[in-house]
Amino acid sequence: MLLEFNEFVVRCGHNLLNHQPEDSLQGRVDSAVTKTNVHFPTDVNLLRDSMRCLLRELPRACAQHEVKGWRKSKDWSNKVKAAFQRVNTSRKWRNVPKVEAYLALCSTLVARAQVTLAELQALEASTGKIEKYLADAVHHIDLVERRLIKKEVIPHEEKV
Repeated sequence: MLLEFNEFVVRCGHNLLNHQPEDSLQGRVDSAVTKTNVHFPTDVNLLRDSMRCLLRELPRACAQHEVKGWRKSKDWSNKVKAAFQRVNTSRKWRNVPKVEAYLALCSTLVARAQVTLAELQALEASTGKIEKYLADAVHHIDLVERRLIKKEVIPHEEKV
C-alpha cells in the first residue's frame, strides 16, 4: 500500500513539474532532528495501556446500560497508574514485590471486568472494544508474570 502511495505521489510531482521520465531530476532535501518522548512498548507499559483503556470504556458501557459496580473506576485507574509507576521507576527493574502488587491489582480488576462483561453481553450491549482491551490485559498479565516473576524468556511470536 505504501509503495503504491509513493508511486502515486511521485507521478503527481512529475505531472506538476511537466517532467518527462527520461529527463534527469535533481532535488534538495533538508531534515531536522527533534527530541521526542516516545516510550518503548514493553509488556509492562502495554499492560498499563490496556488497563487504562479498559477502565475508560467499561464504566461508559455500564452507565449506558445501567450496570452497577464501576463507580470507583477513576480511583482504580489511579491505583493502576501508581502501581505501574512504582514498577517503572524502581531502581531494580525486576523488583518482584512491586511487580507482584501491580499484577495482583490488574488481575483483580480483570476478574471484575470479566463478570461485568458477561452482564453487558446478557443485555446485548456492544462490547467489542471492552473484549479487546480485556483480552489484551489478560495476555500482558501473563507475559509480565512469566518474564519478570518466573524469569522466562518470552518467544518473539508471543510478544505484541
